Amino acid sequence: MVLLNMYIKIRSRVRGGGLRKKFELWGMFMKKIAIILVFALVLSLAGCGGSKPKDVSDGVYNAGIEVINICDQYLDALINADKACEKISDICNNLDKLDVKQGAETSIKLGMSFVQSSINNIILRDALNLEPDPDSNDKVLETRNKLAKKLNQKTRK
Repeated sequence: MVLLNMYIKIRSRVRGGGLRKKFELWGMFMKKIAIILVFALVLSLAGCGGSKPKDVSDGVYNAGIEVINICDQYLDALINADKACEKISDICNNLDKLDVKQGAETSIKLGMSFVQSSINNIILRDALNLEPDPDSNDKVLETRNKLAKKLNQKTRK
């Protein structure tokens, strides 16, 4: 509706019915639409992506992001549960070497352990030749999303 009103206003400014005038009218209209679209794109991008929580160090934040990415690879069947668990274990072991502060950093580290534990449950059921839990990937996704929220990252469905 706004664009139609804008078009009518621009058209009323142009006098005469020549073809050249109509092209000028269309060009002005398209420039305004392009400016509006660029402005909308800038606003939409400003709201995208999460920022690092204030009370979390870069090391803990980056480790959490890595765990989320590994979990996504597992959920997308790009890596198996053994490989995912091994990678997350390495990250958690390296994180033990860092000075993890109480509070948010401890909560993030605990979230990474929960992700690892949910994947370990899948490995364990397979090793014991138990019937696979149909909700196991949902549990991995749930723990992944909880960690993502702690890191101000997007959740996954």
